Amino acid sequence: MKGKLLVLAVVGISTAVSAQPQQEQERPAEKAHMTVKRVDLGDTPPIERVDSLFEAGGIELHEIGCFWPEHPKKPDVHFRIAHSGSEIYIKYYVHEDQIRAVSDRDNRQPWNDTCVEFFVMPGVDETFYNLEMNCIGYGILHGRMPGREHGTPVGNLEKIRRLTSMPREAFDVREGDFEWTITLAVPIEMFYMSEVPPLSGRTIRANFHKCGYYLPQPHYLTWSPVLTPEPSFHEPDFFGDLYFE
Repeated sequence: MKGKLLVLAVVGISTAVSAQPQQEQERPAEKAHMTVKRVDLGDTPPIERVDSLFEAGGIELHEIGCFWPEHPKKPDVHFRIAHSGSEIYIKYYVHEDQIRAVSDRDNRQPWNDTCVEFFVMPGVDETFYNLEMNCIGYGILHGRMPGREHGTPVGNLEKIRRLTSMPREAFDVREGDFEWTITLAVPIEMFYMSEVPPLSGRTIRANFHKCGYYLPQPHYLTWSPVLTPEPSFHEPDFFGDLYFE
């Protein structure tokens, strides 16, 4: 759909670019990129220690701020990311006025709730994974292999350690003024559908998202811009670049 505008609001800068259908559009020059700091927390550190790492300073804050103009709702969403070689650590910071958390166990539908997401292509092939967590810390991890329309659930989701500032009790839509965080520790072994070389010194492709499909005012935000006519997160052609120290 030529001429449609995708509004970019990355780190406080707003830009408009012409969006073409994915098959006609080159990956945008504005593709996001960052360096992921390496940290030494020992093997499988408690999630509380991972959480405190992000508050100690020295790890850059990034905005999830790109949106589609037909869905202008834009909560304030940022994240920090680091790695240990064997795990990836992420902390999301969210400020919004509508929240929902109906999924109260893993492997349900967190994207219908107040949800943050990490899509990543960590291996040597084109398999990518979508990790999605609602605000009370329940989610999914799927791997999607090249040529397959649907993802495959990844087992042992309990190995992903998580800490949320919200009580871990389900609730329906609430409106008000809400600030919440969630910290995740994701072992590289979770990406077992791929051959994943050591992270340090590599650049891999990924994107970060925030959504709430079933909120009164749905929203769809990305870190690296996705130039599709309608909201779509499963778009590896538009993943940004993460360089791992």
